This record gives sequence, structure tokens and C-alpha cells, in this order.
Amino acid sequence: MSWSPDQLREVLGSDAGSLDLAGADISVPKEFFGERYRAATVPEAIQHDSLGRLVCFGRTWLTDPICVEPVTGQVVEIRPNSADVYVVNSSLRQFTDTVRATIEALPYYEDGSNDEEVRAAVTRLSGIIRDIDPPAMIRHRFWSTFVEDVEMGDFTTDRIADDDF
Repeated sequence: MSWSPDQLREVLGSDAGSLDLAGADISVPKEFFGERYRAATVPEAIQHDSLGRLVCFGRTWLTDPICVEPVTGQVVEIRPNSADVYVVNSSLRQFTDTVRATIEALPYYEDGSNDEEVRAAVTRLSGIIRDIDPPAMIRHRFWSTFVEDVEMGDFTTDRIADDDF
């Protein structure tokens, strides 16, 4: 999905902050494993109690807004019923690069793989994410949770094929 600088200026108004809106369109991945992340058709601005105005460009699990914080440029996930904000990536570029790299890393491992093969896949995937954006792998965040789900078997080759991500 891509939005022009004019579309983002319209959403943000004078709160454009550090987002570089002078250049080309801003692009985000359309989706990541179905419900894990899906881009919005158009970005929307929301007001957050502690962060101020955010540009939301999609949803995680179809409900939680995923947004760019214009002052820092960080990608954040807003969880309902929580004052907490979870940093997903340090920038929109790193978010896009992480989605692309984790998809390119497929297959992770097969059903029936032994513990050593699973550990190797998790180590490889964690390293890919850390190489792009080290803070993305802090526990209990979007990417570290994804890697934990891979380790639990949610993203084996057979499971991905069966679930029609």
C-alpha cells in the first residue's frame, strides 16, 4: 500500500513532525500472515493520550492499530484497554524491511522437525530481525512474539500452506 505525501499531510496537518513527506510515496506492506498485520486502505490519524497524534496505517490481529509516531518515526502498536504503547520497529522503513525479510526467510521448518532444527530456525529468524532493527526483538513485542509463535509451531511449512495465510 502506498500513500502520497499529500495524503499524509492531509491526515496529520501541522503534526507532520520528522516524517519526510517531501519525497516519494510512503509504502507499507499490504499484509503479513493474514490477521497478524493488514494495511488500511487509507491512513487515519488518531489521538493517543501520551503520544499525541499518530498516523495509523493498518491493524494487527484486525483490531489493534499499528501506527507511525510522527515525531520519532517509530512504528507502534496500540493495544485496546491498555495505556501501553508497544514499539514494533524504529522506523517505517525497518518495519517494511522486517516484513519482507521474514517472508523471504520461508520456509522456517517443517512439521516433525526436531528440537535442533527448530532452534536453528528461530535463531536464524531472530538474527534476521535483529540485523534490521535490534530493538524489535525486545520481549513481548510484535516481532519477538512472532518468533515465539514460530518456535511453538504456528508457522511450519505445512501449517502456513494449510491456513492459507
